[in-house]
Amino acid sequence: MAEVWQEKETEFLQMYVDDLKNLEPEKDGEKADLFTKCIAGDNTAVKRLVELYLMKSVQIASKYTGQGLSLADLIQEANVALMLALTEIDSMEKANDEYVTECIEQHSKSAIEIERSEKSSEAELADKINLLSDVTKELAERFGREATLEEIREYTKFTEDEIKTLMKISLDAL
Repeated sequence: MAEVWQEKETEFLQMYVDDLKNLEPEKDGEKADLFTKCIAGDNTAVKRLVELYLMKSVQIASKYTGQGLSLADLIQEANVALMLALTEIDSMEKANDEYVTECIEQHSKSAIEIERSEKSSEAELADKINLLSDVTKELAERFGREATLEEIREYTKFTEDEIKTLMKISLDAL
């Protein structure tokens, strides 16, 4: 299944890059003029700047493959960062390649960290649910009956609310 996904992702990337190649290439001095218009609030200039930076987004996103997000997700995050960066340009100080690139880089790194954090939290939650399941089975065998909430709390050191929440989550998952 993973091979099929990788093949589809490769096809997607190739189609996307091919589409980007059909965009009008940058003209000499065009970015400087567009940045000036962008500062003035010209949405047409922002749109054209987005077009000019889309391939840069792909390049940056590609650097972060294999770190928790699919390439498609990385490109999407990079493109979101690109659009945000361009809408935040309010001075000539920000109107440059370095600013835009740094925004895309930082947003991409942040998206990866958020994904890692979410996966870590999910793994921690799964571990707690598994522990609770094991403990309730062990205590039921030991006592010859279902363990009380207090007995489970004493054994696991979880709070009663935490036990109730974990039990609800595990039941909802079924």
